[in-house]
Amino acid sequence: MTINWQDIRPVLFAWMVAMTCIAAFFAFSTIGCGAAQCATRTYEGINLLGLGAILIASLLAVYGFMKASPQLLFTPLVAYAGACALFYGFGPMSNFIASDATMAYQAQSVYAISAEESLRTNLLTSVGIAISLLTVYFALPQRNRTFPPMPKMALGSVAILFVSLGLVLKHLIIMPSVYGTSSFEVPGILRNLRYLPDLGFALMAMLAAKGDRRWTTAFWLIWPLHFLLAFPEFSKRSVMLTMLLPAIGAYIGHRSMRRLMFWVVPAILIYTVLQNTNTIARAEEQQAENEFIVLGVSDRLSILRDVIVEGDAAQGYLPPRLLGVQQWWLRLNFSGPQNAAMELRDSGVEAGFTQNPLVYWVPRFLWPDKPPIIGPGELFHGIVTQNPSTETKIGITVFADGYWQFGWFGVALFSAIMGLIFAVITRMTMNQLSRHLYLYLPAAALGIQMGATSSGSFLQVGFLSALSVYFGYCLVVYLIYGQLGQLRHRSRERNRDIAYGTA
Repeated sequence: MTINWQDIRPVLFAWMVAMTCIAAFFAFSTIGCGAAQCATRTYEGINLLGLGAILIASLLAVYGFMKASPQLLFTPLVAYAGACALFYGFGPMSNFIASDATMAYQAQSVYAISAEESLRTNLLTSVGIAISLLTVYFALPQRNRTFPPMPKMALGSVAILFVSLGLVLKHLIIMPSVYGTSSFEVPGILRNLRYLPDLGFALMAMLAAKGDRRWTTAFWLIWPLHFLLAFPEFSKRSVMLTMLLPAIGAYIGHRSMRRLMFWVVPAILIYTVLQNTNTIARAEEQQAENEFIVLGVSDRLSILRDVIVEGDAAQGYLPPRLLGVQQWWLRLNFSGPQNAAMELRDSGVEAGFTQNPLVYWVPRFLWPDKPPIIGPGELFHGIVTQNPSTETKIGITVFADGYWQFGWFGVALFSAIMGLIFAVITRMTMNQLSRHLYLYLPAAALGIQMGATSSGSFLQVGFLSALSVYFGYCLVVYLIYGQLGQLRHRSRERNRDIAYGTA
């Protein structure tokens, strides 16, 4: 299979140039408005114009990558482009065009931010994205590469393995532990496999999209029940991944944007409905937890049924200060915490790595006395609120993390590190898929997750902690493929000996 890097790089280059121009726009606007004392309306217009440009440029990158090579959907690149559109283009627009209740809520927050401060955080973000893309661009190969397929395990066999093993792990081991119906404590590294069946369904959808009706039948017999069981988790991310991973697999098989929309449009509608439903369901879950009641799958489904049938309004479960607040939009906006991190740096409150990085890389079974992992988001929120005992976790983005650590040099350094990680994982994933080594897909899924969400976290949590899991899984799969290769070689030698009568 040939990896068309010469088709991929122009899309990446165009996105990089666009983000560089947007960063320059924010930089000149910051300088110009600082000298001319721009009015608030002017600041708002500049911010919205730049944010709209980030949104459009990133969405065009998503489309371009999908057209250049559908396999990129299994890499961090497409997910990162989508995250940039969502978190750094659309999200910060809530500072200016959200509902009155949302604007009032933000104004009372410890992370309240002015239009002038928003301009600075948008400059920070656009510079960070541009540097990360520059790093990716120079780290990816310049020419197309062709690798001979090495199907040591057939695609269908991998799909069956992922689905069967994944369904057992998720619904009989992992989720009972999460719900509290099982006393077994599932290790964190095993919890990372909770989306293994979704990868299996993605492969089944890929085979079905290529015209194999047996896989189509198998998919529609098994997947609907698995999809239904995603709702009791009260997690929009779980429901979306259960829908979108098979959509990705199907798109790689048929490469039709129109057919892809048959998955994407329902996913958007379901996501919208879940905003209200999950608010009520989580309130019921919290009430049950306060009363020491364990909710099983049937209990959770009953809650969802009551919400849908009775049509309860989320307002009845919200404190007065949250009524009418577009919380879903605020969750996509990092500009307030970004501004707080920049102010801490500028006021002399510098940060440092909160823990020895080895705690993220060495598993607990090799380090029994490993100290508990302290979330830097909790420490940051504690500093901002002057409440060290807080348990609230706040993401500030890798860009603001770099600024808080080392100023603008840190922005460049951390963005480059993030870009290098994206490039390495993208190269490895594309090489693995081109050789038809599909057992590596769970590692690829971790790369997708990093591209989608890790840029909104801290470098040590979003990337350093995930790399140990990523490379650890790749090592295990490499050893498995090595054993499969030896078994195949021995089988061939045995068959040859039998053929020549020397056995």
